[in-house]
Amino acid sequence: MNILKIFGLGTALFVTACSTPSGGGVSYRLSGDDILILQNAKGLLSDESKWAHHDNQRCDLEATTWTLFCALQKASNDVLGEFQLRRPALEEVRVVVEEVAGKTLDRRLIDFNNLPSTSFEDVHRVLDISIKRVQARLDAS
Repeated sequence: MNILKIFGLGTALFVTACSTPSGGGVSYRLSGDDILILQNAKGLLSDESKWAHHDNQRCDLEATTWTLFCALQKASNDVLGEFQLRRPALEEVRVVVEEVAGKTLDRRLIDFNNLPSTSFEDVHRVLDISIKRVQARLDAS
């Protein structure tokens, strides 16, 4: 898996393109779709009653409650017609998750959602920061 990151003051600020682990080198370039994915995921998690605190990575795309991972999967399907696990938007969320969690997580989207200390406000904070960063990169390009 190739992930290009530019680091500033120890914080990952930029993810331009990445390859899926099994995608045969398929690269996803940052686009307006990435902002839409993040905004749609935030919309699915519009209030705490729509957030599921336990993630088993089995997503029902017709569900009414969502984990962070499943909201991003549903949003990706809605925007792109398929789930692209290594989209720049999702890679940005992974970076922000570790910043907010303050530690390294094996399965960042799932493990962060499942941490007993993670709150709904933390999930929204991750999405808000990710949206802001992705939008800034789009505006600069």
